[in-house]
Amino acid sequence: MDTELEQRSLLPEDEEELAQMFEELFPVHYPRQLSHEMCNSPSNTYTCVYVKKNVSKNEQENNTEKLQKSQKKKKKKKVQSQDPPQQRNLAAMIIVTYEPDSELDRIGWSLISAKKSWFGTQALAHIILIGVRKEWRMRRLGSQLVQGAIEETKRRVQNCIAMHLHALTSNYAARKLYLSLGFKQSGLIKDYYHLGQKQTKADAYLFIKEFEVKVEKFCTIL
Repeated sequence: MDTELEQRSLLPEDEEELAQMFEELFPVHYPRQLSHEMCNSPSNTYTCVYVKKNVSKNEQENNTEKLQKSQKKKKKKKVQSQDPPQQRNLAAMIIVTYEPDSELDRIGWSLISAKKSWFGTQALAHIILIGVRKEWRMRRLGSQLVQGAIEETKRRVQNCIAMHLHALTSNYAARKLYLSLGFKQSGLIKDYYHLGQKQTKADAYLFIKEFEVKVEKFCTIL
């Protein structure tokens, strides 16, 4: 792990900065409610963030100055917000939700080798968001976040049969990362994303990584 950073789950006090990260990193608009929900520990969700260790006062001032300059560039013809700029303590984040296997009815069971079975409900992990701020890239943070999510999923959800996520077809770096971590590019979804204020439609690739699930079968002797 990067010596300047430490790992932890999202906390309620991260809500403002997480909402800011959504706007900064993703071309898709995510409602503020999502940031609120993810920072308040929903039971079916795994979150992990890299945060800066012991941010000094001087560094906080430098971060504030950088953020102000960034905001000015983005809002050349817009009215400047009167709210004070947020600190940039979050470096990277991942959010994973756990869903029942009925989600595969939508994705398509034919895309994975596992089959529905008589022994109970299976689970599916969905990486809904992963992002690394520009100044923290090229440090393998994204790779470490995904690998950590895989390990935590196997530990936490023993009946999880697969993990899946989506990536813009134009996002070559993300696609390369997921393939290097054992995900398979399993299909093209037309018009999956709606980008920006104009809600421009964009295609996505579906990536799936299957897990081995050990299940003990029991029988009754009559």
